[in-house]
Amino acid sequence: MYLNGIIVGAAVFLIIGICHPIVIKMEYYWGKRSWWVLALAGAVLAGASLFVAKPVWSTILGAAAFSCFWGIHEIMAQERRVLKGWFPENPERSGYYARKRAMGGPAAFRPMRRSKQALNDEECKRILDNACRGFLSVIGDGGYPYSVPINFVFEDGRLYFHCAKEGHKLDALRACDKTCFTVLDEPEKEPGDWWYHVKSVICFGRVRILDDETERRARLSSLAQKYFPEGYDTESDITRNGPRAEILELTVEHMSGKAVREK
Repeated sequence: MYLNGIIVGAAVFLIIGICHPIVIKMEYYWGKRSWWVLALAGAVLAGASLFVAKPVWSTILGAAAFSCFWGIHEIMAQERRVLKGWFPENPERSGYYARKRAMGGPAAFRPMRRSKQALNDEECKRILDNACRGFLSVIGDGGYPYSVPINFVFEDGRLYFHCAKEGHKLDALRACDKTCFTVLDEPEKEPGDWWYHVKSVICFGRVRILDDETERRARLSSLAQKYFPEGYDTESDITRNGPRAEILELTVEHMSGKAVREK
């Protein structure tokens, strides 16, 4: 029997299986600028294959070389996958990804299709200032969307929430910090109409868990002022219950509002 084909096939299978996670890790830690490492490795392996007399080893080295060359394409494609949210991005390189999105890269947010119904920023902020509750949506278990109604406060261009220290929502955010938050304004009727006119706002962005105690307390105080009745001892409540809560901050990357006429 001749085993050369089986040996080469198994070697190529292993090379591909090893190279793919390496490319993912290279993009995660160093970005696509590390493509030259793959090019250099490919050139070295290709050169070595020319000087190996045994056909099997020469073939394996050649396959490894062109797997490295293919990895150059893959590391570029991996960045696009990260920008689309298919893979986690390195938090230490978040500024780079933000600039890519601002330049209109693959993850640029879509413009509103029915632009005549769009609300301006001031109206969007008014709705966020006055709305009582909204829906925070995350990528939940098994990749299913998970949307939860939640109290919030809008301050300094950011959204703040409080929640328990464990649960589905936090697990999802620790796996992927991308989210969207939706609020509805109070529906209105014009005189003589039976149908409602509704305004809504959607905010896309990233969530982080606040760990600075001064900042946590300040945001808890803002939430308390919004929801607790006048005269309530909010400071005592925060002192008593604050340590059991997590405070989430959503940095808004994209915001859009829409006015809908039901008829």
